[in-house]
Amino acid sequence: MRRAALAQKPEDVKIELPKDFQVPQGVEFKIDPAKPEFAKLQAAAVKHGLSSEAVSDLVGVYAETVVGSEATIAAAKAAEVAKLGANGPARVTALGTFFDAMGAPEMKQMLVTAGIVQAAEKIVAKFQSQGSATFSQSGRVPDAGGKVSEEAYAKMSPAQRLDYARQFDQAQFQKKSA
Repeated sequence: MRRAALAQKPEDVKIELPKDFQVPQGVEFKIDPAKPEFAKLQAAAVKHGLSSEAVSDLVGVYAETVVGSEATIAAAKAAEVAKLGANGPARVTALGTFFDAMGAPEMKQMLVTAGIVQAAEKIVAKFQSQGSATFSQSGRVPDAGGKVSEEAYAKMSPAQRLDYARQFDQAQFQKKSA
């Protein structure tokens, strides 16, 4: 190939994918010639006398690498979301909505592992409850067993009612001495 047919300046080197390059289905990929790595490729192409076809092939190798990396990252993210259970996608979406509402949409980009999602959910729960404790019935006195319904009590004779009442602590009804 003649040297005169090759690009003489880096800006003359076209950054484009090979004609036969196929992007996998469901993957979106675009070449941005303004990226610094392409300026370096253009300079190297002029320095080493690479043809347009050679540059295009190198851009294709770069694109395959990027697409492969993005596919690997997407698969890893899907596996992490699957660890969150059947509601995993909904949980991630809910956190994304929360971050958007709080004016921090950049935070959505960090939701890539199950652990990060769970930690973010804890932070959101603290924010929503304003740090207060959750309600618990654990301090309540349990229902005393042996109680009868109102209608069964109404059918009892006075003596049966007295016997029934004696089953329970009556201390609350005692007069306190001063």
